[in-house]
Amino acid sequence: MNELLHSLADSGTMKIQATKTQVAFEFGDVLLISKLIEGTYPNFKQVIPTQCDERVTIERESLLTAVKRVALLTSDKSIPSS
Repeated sequence: MNELLHSLADSGTMKIQATKTQVAFEFGDVLLISKLIEGTYPNFKQVIPTQCDERVTIERESLLTAVKRVALLTSDKSIPSS
């Protein structure tokens, strides 16, 4: 999705095609094809604690700005696979 967002123009027409295993996005002279992930999404409620004694308060805009700066320096290739 990040690659798709980086490739999009401010305006224009996009054609989206999907099969059971792939999705394709076509806009202008760009064709982006992605394999759909198979399987079921894990139940996040089992891994995120329901109770927490600690609380952190942070200004929303400061966090958003920091995340955007870090995102410029990272890519999917820099994230180790598990």
